[in-house]
Amino acid sequence: MSIVRIVWGLFGSVAALLLWHFRIIQVATFLAAAGLGTTSRRASRGLGPANKADNWPTMAKPATGDRKLNPMALVTYHAEYHAFDPQCAMDSLRRVTQLGTGWVRTDLRWREIVTDGKRQDPKALSWYRSFLQFSSQLGLKNMVVLSTPPDTVLGQSLASRLVSWQRFVETVVSELGSWTDAYQLMNEPNNPVYRFFPLAQAAEALVLGKSIIQSNVPKSTVAVNISMEIWGWRRYLYELLTRSGRAIDIVGLDHYRELGLWGFGTVGQTRSE
Repeated sequence: MSIVRIVWGLFGSVAALLLWHFRIIQVATFLAAAGLGTTSRRASRGLGPANKADNWPTMAKPATGDRKLNPMALVTYHAEYHAFDPQCAMDSLRRVTQLGTGWVRTDLRWREIVTDGKRQDPKALSWYRSFLQFSSQLGLKNMVVLSTPPDTVLGQSLASRLVSWQRFVETVVSELGSWTDAYQLMNEPNNPVYRFFPLAQAAEALVLGKSIIQSNVPKSTVAVNISMEIWGWRRYLYELLTRSGRAIDIVGLDHYRELGLWGFGTVGQTRSE
């Protein structure tokens, strides 16, 4: 009996090592954590930007930033981790400039801005506008991430969802485009936790989004990011680039073993593995 246990113990150890080596455990843990995070954030929607929008006017505005910032460096800031508190957001942006970073990347939550896929929330737009204005006054360039649709949109047909996506992008560009330098369309569209379009429609959404952005803000840059933790990511990226043509200017590769790396340049120059 002891020999059998030893054999099974060795078998289990080898299996665990193989699972770890091929990153099955890590990826499963990441997906589970991301899913729980999404559920938690959906449960706390009452703490969204609309409820804090009126706090911005009471905040002192900064002098125009004069520190030399690195145009090749980017920091991501998730305002919802601070419950959209304007003071926390302002302090965080100041710290970004202290690092000498030239870009800040932040989320524009679809579910907050166009709450049911049709109606805009002026308070949420006001919060995001104040954030982007403050960032610009500090001398930072803004990259915004357009993602996180409301549940009503997720329940739509793919055709209707694309119409809602168009409405969302048009709203962001018209209301916030004056303070936006780059747009990331969707977040890790190959990741089942964040994906809201299949591959073919994701490509359509990129082309549609690029057309809207370019028509209104010709000098803006369009980006997409891909999770390297998802099996088949290379094939997915190849198909997405093939289907979307020249809609993408920047590709970001999110690699959670170390850091998600962003490169500013053409798609052909952007590499991170």
